[in-house]
Amino acid sequence: IRKQQVEYLKEYMNKHYENGDYVIMGGDWNQLVSNAQLSDPKFVKERPEWLVELPKDFTDGGFKWAVDPSVMTVRDDVKKYVEGENFVTIIDGFIVSPNVEIVNVQGKDLKFENSDHNPVSAVFKLK
Repeated sequence: IRKQQVEYLKEYMNKHYENGDYVIMGGDWNQLVSNAQLSDPKFVKERPEWLVELPKDFTDGGFKWAVDPSVMTVRDDVKKYVEGENFVTIIDGFIVSPNVEIVNVQGKDLKFENSDHNPVSAVFKLK
């Protein structure tokens, strides 16, 4: 079902952009939205099987990811959060169409106090 969801979102965002709309979609993607960690051997070794990469062509057509690579946005929930022990990565953020400028993206490192996710906020400018 994940593949169908990704295909639907890609089709949806491209259709709206082609119609002249501004496209900003954000949230918990449940898939890697940043490849910042893929070169880290520890990450590759500990990466859970549920964590997959989005298709390379997902951003074709000039779409851009708006993520804060300095703040991990999700942790595993196998056990209570202990900094440095739980698996963490980035799966929360925004994707924007070429007619949207990314002004600022900021992850809030709340140490997963209230959730298994940390929040992400962003500022955009319509071109």
